[in-house]
Amino acid sequence: MSSSFTRGVKGWLAGCATTTVVISVGVSALLIASYPNLSSVLVCFWVLGCSPLLFFVTCLLTAMPASIVGWLSEKFQIRAVGFFACAGAATGALIITLLVPRPEFWTSGLGYVIAAVGFVAGVAYWLVVRDATPQPPRSETSQPAS
Repeated sequence: MSSSFTRGVKGWLAGCATTTVVISVGVSALLIASYPNLSSVLVCFWVLGCSPLLFFVTCLLTAMPASIVGWLSEKFQIRAVGFFACAGAATGALIITLLVPRPEFWTSGLGYVIAAVGFVAGVAYWLVVRDATPQPPRSETSQPAS
């Protein structure tokens, strides 16, 4: 396996883990803030207990879009954090639109939240794969003459 492929898979898993953590912790925090009683705390434990399932589903749903983004970044040598962040947001928006094809989901603002989570996941991907960028050697001619 090539080094860029391995880093790409690690970046994809980091993005999926980021999505899982942000959604699980976000839902739990909203529940506790909205309903500060024992039943909401128990529901939060249930939500956090379902995190492995959320991680697995996220990996399944994002495998193809992430591989396309990885291929595009390799083919065109794109290394910008903005590219990966926007690709993550677009992936989140696409997947949630396919899963919940109702305009009410977007007008309520939840679609934008999922897109924002994808944006953060794209940044997490970039943080892992950014070291895969081969740096050109510095030439001695670019040094000022003394």
